[in-house]
Amino acid sequence: MRIIRLWICFLFMGLVALANSYQQGKEPPKITPVSIAVESEGPNGLWVQSVIDLTNPQLQKLEQMVRTQIAGIQNVRIVDAKDSEDHLHITVVGGRVPRPGGGSWFVVSSVVTLAKAEGIDLLATHDVIAGPDLSSVAKSVVFQFLSMKLRFSLGMLK
Repeated sequence: MRIIRLWICFLFMGLVALANSYQQGKEPPKITPVSIAVESEGPNGLWVQSVIDLTNPQLQKLEQMVRTQIAGIQNVRIVDAKDSEDHLHITVVGGRVPRPGGGSWFVVSSVVTLAKAEGIDLLATHDVIAGPDLSSVAKSVVFQFLSMKLRFSLGMLK
């Protein structure tokens, strides 16, 4: 299962690179600014959202993994969430759900919005992602971001 997911990720990254190279032949590549926020659900979630909050070290590790992977993507620049220009914003809210027999599933709600300079955020996509470890969840969040970047690169979203 992990091998298949890895191949899909490589294929998708190849499509993003192809879209970027196609775009580079026409005009200089556009830099995609993106901001990132990772937080826990907190005690005020609905009962159906009952998860065990991630610890501060887990939240920091998840954010660091997402930031590191996104920083490595060509033509992407990480900006502050309050940046004055239009940018994509990734919000990740995470928690843990105990597994039978021990261990936990890591579950996140990941939202990508277009943060407009006027202060209005437009929803681009939302996913609920579950995985056996923080690394797999971080990769899925980055994959979600890459799918939005590809759509913008191909002119599918304006």
